[in-house]
Amino acid sequence: MASPLQSRFARAMVLAVATATIAAFTLFASLAMFHLRAATGNRESLGSFLGDPMVLEVGFVFATLAAAIAYPFMVWLLMGTQLHRSVPVVGAVTVATTSLLSFAFGPIAMLPGLLVGLGTMVACRNRYRIPQTFPRGLTEHF
Repeated sequence: MASPLQSRFARAMVLAVATATIAAFTLFASLAMFHLRAATGNRESLGSFLGDPMVLEVGFVFATLAAAIAYPFMVWLLMGTQLHRSVPVVGAVTVATTSLLSFAFGPIAMLPGLLVGLGTMVACRNRYRIPQTFPRGLTEHF
């Protein structure tokens, strides 16, 4: 059986990978929606738009910044939750919200998407909390 410290470290690593993955999915979905919104007569294909080094460099900076901001909140809010339930909910809501807002607002949609993601984390913290079970007679020590 793993010690509590190992278990907390493993959960923190799962949350780190989840944060990076959600940031990457949010980046590509937002760029796709932003590209669809572009009102140019000679629009390039989505593949060439996403393959543009300038788009990827700026997008990578925004995604890294969003992940760096979101990770401490994910650890604080989701550490005591059932990760197999809370992480997909947070990811789906964050990606969908940021994508739809980027269609309307462009790159500025990162901030409201991050705030909606934080609200979803709070909701998941309350909904998917790991139940605490203690051996009989030990509840007063915890």
